[in-house]
Amino acid sequence: MSENEDKLLLVLGEIKGELKGIRELVHSSGESTNKRIDDLNGAINSRIQDHQNSTDTRFNEMNDKINRKSTMLGGGSGALAAGVIEVIKRTLT
Repeated sequence: MSENEDKLLLVLGEIKGELKGIRELVHSSGESTNKRIDDLNGAINSRIQDHQNSTDTRFNEMNDKINRKSTMLGGGSGALAAGVIEVIKRTLT
């Protein structure tokens, strides 16, 4: 029986070693998967932030153009209205 027990202990030791290797492999695989997920998350967040910055820049440029045009049109309209009022004053007097 001692020989059978030795064989059994040897087989159990091999199984334990293989299970330990599998456990380490699964753990390592999980770590590398998490690393890839973190890298992907960082890349996506960076692209979203770049897109947001680009959109904000374009919006601000369009808003500035609208403000400049409104200011010019408002000034021009005011000058035109003042001119019309002066013409009406002169024609009525």
